[in-house]
Amino acid sequence: MHTSQTCKTPIFEETRAQVGIHGTNDEKGHHQTFYAAGVSLHSSDTWSKKVRYLGVERAMINESLHRFVMNGDQTLTHGAFIDESEKNTSHYFLGALVITQQLYRSLAEKMTAIHEQVLRDYPKLPMDFEFHGWEFMSGKRVWRGVPIRYRVGIMNKILTAVAESGGCVHIEGIDRAKHAARKYKDEFPPREIAFNYLFERIDACLITRSLVDGERPGTRVFADEHHTKTESTSNFTDYQLYGTWGYKSSKLGLLHPEMTFMDSKTTYALQAIDCVTYIYNRVKTHKETDERAQQTKNNFWALMQPMFVGCGSHRIWP
Repeated sequence: MHTSQTCKTPIFEETRAQVGIHGTNDEKGHHQTFYAAGVSLHSSDTWSKKVRYLGVERAMINESLHRFVMNGDQTLTHGAFIDESEKNTSHYFLGALVITQQLYRSLAEKMTAIHEQVLRDYPKLPMDFEFHGWEFMSGKRVWRGVPIRYRVGIMNKILTAVAESGGCVHIEGIDRAKHAARKYKDEFPPREIAFNYLFERIDACLITRSLVDGERPGTRVFADEHHTKTESTSNFTDYQLYGTWGYKSSKLGLLHPEMTFMDSKTTYALQAIDCVTYIYNRVKTHKETDERAQQTKNNFWALMQPMFVGCGSHRIWP
């Protein structure tokens, strides 16, 4: 039986060493203090230096992930990065960004630049913040005190980066009430339904690309660390052994048999798809009472359209 992999900080140590970046790990294995050319990011150095070295650190992390996607296997040409979003108890969404390694690197560079811009504009923010859609747009936690107009501007940049990345996005949403109303004999949880359909869409997308490009695009699946990790791994293995359920059953032949679970702080691709899935959720399920908020949402939705061109997809089922 295939097992999942968990990608943690130590996988990046080799690349850090190559460029003179070193650090210490706490008892949980989290990298705490980074050094580049002997300069600590937690010292009293100027913020400009901290931002610059943070950029080096982020670039090295993403380069390591770039190498890890391939993992020595020339058939693994793509990565599929998956995250989720919920609307209270009414809807559940899973989103995936499917992107080649070359295009991934370009996206990571753009996200790094956005990260650095925010640090320059708000130097009191923790350097290892991440773009988490709900927290960011709600002004919660580290984003408390950052004006909504500024956050909207940054979200515009994130959505634009994804839309221009050349990757494709798939989003599967489940309307819980409509699903329950069908009263199926064997009723599956919304997350499992979305999971099943999402992987069918990703595999179909890769088949389409193989017909166009004449190559077989193998793909490794990355997901955020989550309490449903064990369940997700089990379901994914079942799909590849017995096929997804439904009239479009697939054994997901173009997906690598191991899911890799990562802390979303270690890759911008997971942060990017988190933001995209959250905005999609907001666009489709929330009725704005403020005209400006509605216009902002309309602008977001317009920026997202290129993500679904070609083999990208989105829907709410049933």
